[in-house]
Amino acid sequence: MNKKSYLLPHACQKVGWWMLLASLVFALCYVAIDSGLVTLNLRETPAILTFLATGLPFLSLMTICISQERNEDEYIQSLRARAVFIVVMYDFVVNMIVMSLTNVLVHHIPFDEFAAFHYVTSMCTNLPLLIVIYLVIFKGSLFINQIKMRHDRQ
Repeated sequence: MNKKSYLLPHACQKVGWWMLLASLVFALCYVAIDSGLVTLNLRETPAILTFLATGLPFLSLMTICISQERNEDEYIQSLRARAVFIVVMYDFVVNMIVMSLTNVLVHHIPFDEFAAFHYVTSMCTNLPLLIVIYLVIFKGSLFINQIKMRHDRQ
């Protein structure tokens, strides 16, 4: 039976991890240049460095998330589905709490403080954070499963 898989091959996961490492280096360079720790004779930060510091981490995390594991089976698919469900429920609950608090606080706090509240709450539900939560849950579950299997063999 021919099963369709919407995941990238496992080799793309390795590329994603290398891209993540490179993006962290670019992000450190970007912060050093932008904060003035490193002085370059540039009038502004190059656009390619800005893209690499902001877009490459997101792209690499997405590549890692949608790549197959070395041995993709039904158990790994169930772990993947459980991790997606937990992330969706986290996002739903946080958004419901934020909406409820927004309805209450919009009338009781000044606009400046409300803007700060909105910024903090939007950081709790942005897509890169949700991707990181997914990776921690999914890869953590795989790691715990490997430890249990080694323990059972002994």
